[in-house]
Amino acid sequence: MTLTRTIALSALCALSLSHISPIPVAAAEMSTSTRAILSASQRGQSRAADYPYQSLIIQISSDDTIDQLLSLGCIIYRQREDMLLTSVPVEVLTQALYLDGVKNVQAVFSSAPDMNMARPFCNVDAIQAGSELPQGYDGTGIIAGFSDIGFDAQHIAFKGRIGAIYDYDTSEGIALSATTTQEIKAWTTDDNEYYHATHVANIMAGGYLSSPYYGVATNAEIVATTSQLSDVGILCGVEDILQYAREAQKPAVVNLSLGSYTGPHDGTDLMCRYLSLCADEAIICLSAGNYGYKNISASWDFTEDDPLTRVMVMDNPNLSGLEVYGMTDVWGHDNTLPSCRIEVYDNDEKALVYTSPWIGGADEPTYISISSEEDTEWGQYLTGTVDLAAGIDDLNNRYNASMLYDITAPEYSVNGAWSRYRLGIAVKGAPGTSIDIYADGSYSLLSKAKISPACTPSPDQSISNLCTTQGIIAVGACNSRNSAPLLGGNEESWSFDIDQVSNFTSYGNSFQGEALPHFCAPGNYVVSAMSTPYLEYNPRIALAAVSTVFSTNYYWVSDCGTSMASPYAAGVFALWLQADPTLTGIEARDIAQMTAMTDYSDITNPKWGAGCIDALAGLRYILDINSVSNPTMKPLVTVLPDRTLEIYSPYDYKPKLYTLSGSQIDYNRPLAPGVYILSCPGSEAIKIVVK
Repeated sequence: MTLTRTIALSALCALSLSHISPIPVAAAEMSTSTRAILSASQRGQSRAADYPYQSLIIQISSDDTIDQLLSLGCIIYRQREDMLLTSVPVEVLTQALYLDGVKNVQAVFSSAPDMNMARPFCNVDAIQAGSELPQGYDGTGIIAGFSDIGFDAQHIAFKGRIGAIYDYDTSEGIALSATTTQEIKAWTTDDNEYYHATHVANIMAGGYLSSPYYGVATNAEIVATTSQLSDVGILCGVEDILQYAREAQKPAVVNLSLGSYTGPHDGTDLMCRYLSLCADEAIICLSAGNYGYKNISASWDFTEDDPLTRVMVMDNPNLSGLEVYGMTDVWGHDNTLPSCRIEVYDNDEKALVYTSPWIGGADEPTYISISSEEDTEWGQYLTGTVDLAAGIDDLNNRYNASMLYDITAPEYSVNGAWSRYRLGIAVKGAPGTSIDIYADGSYSLLSKAKISPACTPSPDQSISNLCTTQGIIAVGACNSRNSAPLLGGNEESWSFDIDQVSNFTSYGNSFQGEALPHFCAPGNYVVSAMSTPYLEYNPRIALAAVSTVFSTNYYWVSDCGTSMASPYAAGVFALWLQADPTLTGIEARDIAQMTAMTDYSDITNPKWGAGCIDALAGLRYILDINSVSNPTMKPLVTVLPDRTLEIYSPYDYKPKLYTLSGSQIDYNRPLAPGVYILSCPGSEAIKIVVK
């Protein structure tokens, strides 16, 4: 399981070909996805239109704007540099967007839900036991925090080790906390419809040692933050963890088992920028995502012969096309202006039956909204609404088009129980330019149109947009067990092999060319704690184990996903921090990659990243125990946003960079897009791709 971002909508937008009032250029800059989201809500057609507050990340030009926002009744939870985490009353949203000091706005794209064999799989048991080490390590003195949903604070796995709990409902403008022993004892759960946070927290830091299913950092101090997983709620939770750690004067590791699959994938959106600043203060782990086998992405290079492409959107997981809700994002590689339009495709006749006007190109409108209530031609084929916005993104100077849809196809295909009419987007661009297309994944995927020219969707760029944040650690999942116990003495089993990367692990490259995930950890399957309030709400779930303590039953369940792998890695880093409290996130990532286990039959699969984390080898490296005797360790290379290289080498020799023609060049200067070879004595040559 991984958390995937669902759409929370409300408020206002920009230029429209339909009935939406335009916002003049004086209003705040917005990404195209923000414009589409806010427009849909203004019409009252959002699935969250009745909430009193809109969660926004607001970029300001001066601190004077803070007082102006407060005077409008806005709630400002946190500030980092020029970015504010806010809840803005819907009735004053227009006024807030018009403030001179509001530079940029990102509307909330909320996030929603994405050991006994796992511990020895990566040698965690050896660390906990102190095997061939100066001592055992259990996370003592370390803050282990998470931002998630569905935390059972009274589970025996966490008793006596929770330092604080924080909960946010940013759409209602509510923030709650429990910071005393009595308050924590009185806290049951934030949401009984989820158990995700309980399962994740136990993997990272569950400490009930009488059960075989305890976690990695069994004595770390837990700081739990929960929300409905808006960007603002997530980031507020991270800030709470960091503040708690600062006040306690302890190092911290933060786990975020959640993902977002639309977005620029270059780390420049406000969520990624804010999170990157937080990563300067703590080790932050993110799950790579669970779409490594689904058609969530597509790419296209425009040529003289193929100046246009198209792709359809489908509902996930049914793939019927009958009810499709979600968002699809198009990103150019530069600020060249393509044009885009909405299309409806007849699956029986293999023909287009509806096309909107083109938008987004030079001298073209930048926004269109279509509703079956107002467009009778559209209403012949689909009911519902679609919003399409296009323009240059102010934060990265790249072209972006976002299509937000909530439609129903009432007519079935003659060939089966799926829709006859399909929604799609078409893009036409200048020869030599390129685009990448991403579906939201949580609700919708991409599908190839059977009319040329058309993109071929794939999982090749399925990595979460959040994983492109500078300074964080992206974790994929590998198979550590293919059977698990069931209460009553039976067991469930699965057909995949252990010692292989999990098929669902998302993968890809950042826009700058960094291969992701960084490495893998056990995530398929993992037995971990189950929320009791969730069981009371949903008693039919299959359970793996139970422990009875003073007449109270506590339960464990098996689950899979990169959501399970990320907290495993976070727990390992808590053990490493115990050995070296000065360890930074980048150092932890680099050590994990250099010492990763690679003796697997499918290690060339890009889903592995550098391999599987080896907790013991990494700790021995930190403690300088045989740390440089491994000849398989490779230099680690990161392509920075300015196209220079950051190289971390385990060897004393200075690496050299060459073009494919053999010319040596300086990697400290910006590189032209292309393929390069890094040579470093002591390791094999490494191919570097710069986009």
